[in-house]
Amino acid sequence: MNHETKVILFVVMMALSAGPMAVDDEVSPTPAGESARPSAPPAGKGASSAKDTSFVARCDGTTQRYVLVLPETFAESETHDVLIALHGHGSDRWQFIKDARDECRAARDTAMKHGMIFISPDYRASTSWMGPKAEADLVQIIEELKQQYKVRKVFLCGGSMGGTACLTFAALHPDLVDGVASMNGTANLVEYENFQDAIQASFGGTKEMVPEEYKKRSAEYFPERFTMPVGISAGGKDSSVPSASVVRLAETLKTAGRHVLLLFREDGGHETNYADGTAILEFVIEKAGQVSPTARPGDLRSGEPRTIDLGGGVTLVLVWIPPGEFLMGSPESEAGRDGDEGPQRRVVFAQGFWLGKYEVTQTQWRAVMNTSPSFFTGDRLPVEQVSWEDCQEFVKKLSERTKRIFRLPSEAEWEYACRANTTTPFHFGETLSTDQANYDGNFIYAGGKKGIYREKTVETGSFESNSWGLHDMHGNVREWCEDYPHDTYAGAPLDGSAWLHNPGKNERILRGGSWASEPKGCRSANRGSLPPNTVQSHYGFRVLRMP
Repeated sequence: MNHETKVILFVVMMALSAGPMAVDDEVSPTPAGESARPSAPPAGKGASSAKDTSFVARCDGTTQRYVLVLPETFAESETHDVLIALHGHGSDRWQFIKDARDECRAARDTAMKHGMIFISPDYRASTSWMGPKAEADLVQIIEELKQQYKVRKVFLCGGSMGGTACLTFAALHPDLVDGVASMNGTANLVEYENFQDAIQASFGGTKEMVPEEYKKRSAEYFPERFTMPVGISAGGKDSSVPSASVVRLAETLKTAGRHVLLLFREDGGHETNYADGTAILEFVIEKAGQVSPTARPGDLRSGEPRTIDLGGGVTLVLVWIPPGEFLMGSPESEAGRDGDEGPQRRVVFAQGFWLGKYEVTQTQWRAVMNTSPSFFTGDRLPVEQVSWEDCQEFVKKLSERTKRIFRLPSEAEWEYACRANTTTPFHFGETLSTDQANYDGNFIYAGGKKGIYREKTVETGSFESNSWGLHDMHGNVREWCEDYPHDTYAGAPLDGSAWLHNPGKNERILRGGSWASEPKGCRSANRGSLPPNTVQSHYGFRVLRMP
């Protein structure tokens, strides 16, 4: 399957008392209340060979545990897939090893059928909800399994808290997960209201105290990270872990053309029957074998281009921004520095992303939106007089058209891409000239010289790019980003995600300076913000797409 292939969403809605709707021969579920096979005893066949395993957690030095079950067909010389099962609230590592409930039997039997190494960790015992320490433990377990065994693919599954946790972990570490099967979980811990005492203890505070922790662990906010197949089972009458957020996530993944199977029982509660649990597990295992290697790039070069066809002869060129880290913000010694550019902090990108090689042009805007909002007119000029809200509508329509998820970059992603491994005020160096960018040349910066004031936008790509192939990161039009503004970087995300919380300040970030800016306003670290409905001839944008 190639990188732009069409992928399918199956949605099943049925009453518990009704028979199954026709879905697809390969995943047709058995009606609730019926078993696809005779009931298993409390311990699965592999329980007798289960090995209770301890390890010292790197994050805090404590002793943690998981249960390991090797398949009957295990051979050290051969590669094996791994299925990691995450238990529910109030349980522990033995739930998926011994429990007779359908979700646990489905996981055990699927692992046995496919000759998988089966792992069931405590992940910080009964009430972790995949907080930071549980996350670190699971990363360590996966890394150590790969050192000890010949591991081919890693799959996650879980129910309730575990169904939530596997979605959270997959969103945080898509590079470590090849498929995820979530049973009766939530994808939005910001809106989730149950078990708050446990979640607060795991996350290090309340939603008000550490809002970014809740946001970063809510899979719904990061659909672009689900490059692997996803299976979800949910019940419409589940009051313990309401299903609305996982249904929304599945719909978003459908729009993006990802491999996703949603089995939704409208009259179902907080349980998944054996057939549905088996169906979503089989789905992600099968589809993981069809995911194109280009969907999760490991060998792409920085600046490598990708062209998207918008129809009518119009294309959009993206370039690859590699994973890595950088020091965001400016040092106190930098000329023209504003207080909101610090304190500097190191931001780490676990995976790369695709970013527009150029600012979105008027031709591209017309191809998607069928409107012409700009003050300055020209096919290759950047579109302007578009608000942040307008840009959101553009990326929504672009996502629907291409079956991939597009969005605005976070300001961390924007600055990381702009700098392209540089630390100077501009990616060109210590100063800027109007031979390098379109800004108000009546002003100088750090010993530079006066230049041209063009008093208008110029065609995208008129100036030299940075080392990652991005043009016009300084000047031409300021570019909208996803984030809310803040007075400093204190408390900002360290993973490159957008900062989406600032009560009472309904503005959005703009980056890069414009044709009307002084050069100090075009610096890599410079930040501006305006209400999201603002339109001016200074403001445009470029788009981001995850792999």
